Amino acid sequence: MLNNSAEQIVRQFDKSFAFSIENANAEINLDAHVVMQVFENLVANAARYATHQVNARYVIRGDSMHITVTDDGHGFSEEALDKAALPFYRGDMWDATEHRGLGLYVCKVLSEIHDGSLQVENGPHGGGCVTASFGL
Repeated sequence: MLNNSAEQIVRQFDKSFAFSIENANAEINLDAHVVMQVFENLVANAARYATHQVNARYVIRGDSMHITVTDDGHGFSEEALDKAALPFYRGDMWDATEHRGLGLYVCKVLSEIHDGSLQVENGPHGGGCVTASFGL
């Protein structure tokens, strides 16, 4: 379900999508609508900034699920690393009709409500890297 949605989103931006799963057979009990909302926002953001590729990694470990979405773009600026999950932060996006600056903030709130967190960073080889975690 997540991968089909991601493929549709990245296709709109003419990008590619790949994924990996760790502990694919683990049983989880999460609100699928919440996970989907967070995931789709992370993928749309990554697709917006990616050069060619968006990747997702799903990890179920102990009592939590982590979804990491990365892109091969320029990554987050120093300012964005500090402010990306704040409400109404839009960075260098100027068109308010396209981007209201609430997406990562909503992802952060939804993750925290579900005993998780949102981590925004740059990948080791460049590009943005955002991890949403949820308690199971």
